[in-house]
Amino acid sequence: MISVIMPIYNTEQFLDEAVKSIMDQTYVDWELIAVDDGSTDNSGKIIDEWGSRDSRIHVFHTDDKGISEARNLALQKISGDYIQFVDSDDRLMPTALEEAIAIMDGTDIDMVLFDVYSEGMGVEAYEDNFLAEGIYDPQTILELIAKPQIQSYVWNKPCRSALYKDVFFPTGENYEDVGTIMYPISRARKIAVLSKPLYYYRQRSGSITKTIVIDNSIHKWRYIQYRKRYEFLKQNYPQIADIAKTAVLNNAILHYAFNGRSLTRTDLRELYRYICSYEFHSGITSKHLSYARAVFRFLPQTVSFLIRVRLNSKTG
Repeated sequence: MISVIMPIYNTEQFLDEAVKSIMDQTYVDWELIAVDDGSTDNSGKIIDEWGSRDSRIHVFHTDDKGISEARNLALQKISGDYIQFVDSDDRLMPTALEEAIAIMDGTDIDMVLFDVYSEGMGVEAYEDNFLAEGIYDPQTILELIAKPQIQSYVWNKPCRSALYKDVFFPTGENYEDVGTIMYPISRARKIAVLSKPLYYYRQRSGSITKTIVIDNSIHKWRYIQYRKRYEFLKQNYPQIADIAKTAVLNNAILHYAFNGRSLTRTDLRELYRYICSYEFHSGITSKHLSYARAVFRFLPQTVSFLIRVRLNSKTG
């Protein structure tokens, strides 16, 4: 059996389509663990109706605790040998579960990584991992994620349930996939890359991702999660940790530039010291970023102002 984990929050417009994409799977030995995370629209009623129609759908209702807590609850309820994450405004392609199981069942492959379709503002795009189809070791995949060449999505990486044993998504945090996906990847024996889009990712204005982009907290969350990833690699894969430095430093400076004025003096001072630490004296792949850091050490406010002007002019 494969356990499909679906956190739900105010997605009544898309929920039927998401659940139907599970019902339409060519592989039928699945269970859907659906967690309604305190929805204030009709999402709770919609998923309850689906649960009354099919005994494979198990519905849980909680207060609004966030996507991480919803996923953590679902992980405690699963009974399948495999896991597939699906967000409640997205959908799986009909053969996704069958193709993933066919690759992993009876082999030493513990995870499958496939491409995705994404749709936003009416434009559909094919997100290619730019990685040749084949079998890879975990270190190679972690290295490509750290660059980053491969996205940290959890929902395009079905795997054996054992890889998530005692793994918890960080409560109250955004961009949570980045800070979590390293753990199941590092536990895998082998990982298969399938050059085929089997997941449809919907980018919409009301999503958490879009919200944190608008309020600039995306820089904060990227910094926090990329730093977690870097620290994980330093401890477990020191030979590739340097690859993750550039993303950490870039988002640390962006966080300082856009959110520094809302930080406490203590937090701002710690962030400044981290950016200027000897740790980032080498290993940064971008010359422009290295130069920005060098100037930032002496003129942090000037660099912050120039960054805000530059990025705001692009988005404006």
